[in-house]
Amino acid sequence: MKKIIILFSFVIVCSCNGQNKIDPVKSFEKELTKSAQEKFENNCPFNFANVFVAGSSYYSSFQLLKNSGSNLMFNLNQENTKFIELKLKEYKRLENQKIQIEDYKIYYPHKDKEILISNISNYWNDILGEIDLKNEEIEIYLIEEGKLSSAFKKEKATDKPYNYTCGIYFFKKFNKLIYWFLIEKE
Repeated sequence: MKKIIILFSFVIVCSCNGQNKIDPVKSFEKELTKSAQEKFENNCPFNFANVFVAGSSYYSSFQLLKNSGSNLMFNLNQENTKFIELKLKEYKRLENQKIQIEDYKIYYPHKDKEILISNISNYWNDILGEIDLKNEEIEIYLIEEGKLSSAFKKEKATDKPYNYTCGIYFFKKFNKLIYWFLIEKE
């Protein structure tokens, strides 16, 4: 429970009013190395300028919890819903029932290991209501998972790589999409 409280104290979710909605994204990006920034940006299906609400945890969170990331919510309209439905065919749909929840972390069995995926359960309740990730109406897609030799500018070089995952939570019923990018230290 203490870790959850710490995590919440480092996660910033901006309101959708004004220019501040992109600030958590910019702040998160500034902390990343060039290679991590490229993975974060290149895998996002939409332009960051179109973010409706953003939430990010920063390097200080990473130091405590050994993981950090960003969640970007996008509003969908008829045009970009068609685009994303075509795009989703390129990604691996995760089976909601295989999700494993341990403390505040969400794991998914993938290939010969478990990968960490972003936990959005408590962050978006005011917009989406209570979120049950095992509900099949929430489509979860893995865009990419892999390793980074470096992730944060402030982190000293080590021999151990960083794991990262990025993916999509698609809420068709609400016309919303959440793109996640998550970095974890082995």
